[in-house]
Amino acid sequence: PKGGTIRISVDSDVMPKTDVPAYLVTMQDDGVGIKSGQETDIFDKFIQTSKPKSDIKSTGLGLAICKEIIASHHGEIWAEQTVQGGGCLKFLLPKNKMIEEEK
Repeated sequence: PKGGTIRISVDSDVMPKTDVPAYLVTMQDDGVGIKSGQETDIFDKFIQTSKPKSDIKSTGLGLAICKEIIASHHGEIWAEQTVQGGGCLKFLLPKNKMIEEEK
């Protein structure tokens, strides 16, 4: 919302299942949040969890594109519910530039 806050943090973590060192990026805002049960759906193409205001044009492609970019770098992205409301997106990216491809 107007006058709201967006908080971004970067921490060290590890990739699940592989324990590869990774960066954990967390983005949290004071907006309308993500509807319960739609935490995974919002990464599908053309999905919008809340109807945009009439003056905002949106196609529902932004998070689907983010998911593809992060996956191409061997990372993961997800959404979480927050107690205080608003949206919370997190993603993990491996710290190493070179990751051996699975054969």
